Amino acid sequence: MEKPAYWAKSKIFINGETQKRLMIVFKIPPCQKMVEKGRCFVCGFDIHSSGVKNPNYNLLAQFNFFKKTIKKNNINHIDILSSGSILDEKQINYSQILETIEEISKIKQIKSVLIEGRVEYCDLKKIKQIKQILKDIKLEYGVGLESFSDYVRNEILKKDLKIKDYINCLKKLTKINVGICTYILLGAPKLSLEKSLEDARKSIIKVVDLYKKYHCQGRIALFPIFIVPNTPLEELYNQGKYKLTNLGDIIKLLSEIKKEVDFKKYPIFVGLDDENLANKVFLKTPDLETKRSLETIKKFNYSQRL
Repeated sequence: MEKPAYWAKSKIFINGETQKRLMIVFKIPPCQKMVEKGRCFVCGFDIHSSGVKNPNYNLLAQFNFFKKTIKKNNINHIDILSSGSILDEKQINYSQILETIEEISKIKQIKSVLIEGRVEYCDLKKIKQIKQILKDIKLEYGVGLESFSDYVRNEILKKDLKIKDYINCLKKLTKINVGICTYILLGAPKLSLEKSLEDARKSIIKVVDLYKKYHCQGRIALFPIFIVPNTPLEELYNQGKYKLTNLGDIIKLLSEIKKEVDFKKYPIFVGLDDENLANKVFLKTPDLETKRSLETIKKFNYSQRL
């Protein structure tokens, strides 16, 4: 049976309760932004693609690989990811998306689904259609904003994304009662540790302020940057010009944000899985303090209690 590029199971706090989450990264052609303008500075997602010259893929077959796993493990929430944007028809055949969504809608225990894409592919007509197929299953759209700072987002990370387009996306999703999950990166290169932590803190606060302003059903996914092979970031790391973020610093950051953000209303998921991009080197826990930090963050992800 055809397998996806990668998958992972975890617990997550969403829609006011703990759920079991399955994240699926489909093997499909690469991100069009990478093909047309070059990939983002820290991105290594193209290793999950089927290659530019190989358009042959079957999303439904890849999803069906998990049907027994979903039922056996009582999975409640599914993340549908790719090496780009799920609703970009240059990258993915839209009819295959609809077939896969139709199959998901038949699984009674599924309570929510997230599809991921850039803001320019937040197509109201398509999202409405997907929402209609899912019926009572809640739908979210995941967006990689990475940072609220134009300098960090576009000059350092090469994201090529404008805040006004992100806000436009929020307005569209709120209009049709679809949730939003905004991805924020922690540990931007070319910034000191102190400045990168402050940038992440400000970005989260700014995003939550927008959620409040536009009455969004919103949450945030905070991801420490991982060292992906064959990226400009790996070169900086090997030259000693970049250091990974400490798990303790993530807990400290969450403790500070807790004073300003209601985690129950606007949950934050801390992504500790590199989606197989960095060969899981960051998961080695040589000391007791690191192990405790890791467990604390995992518990936070499914309880929002720090």
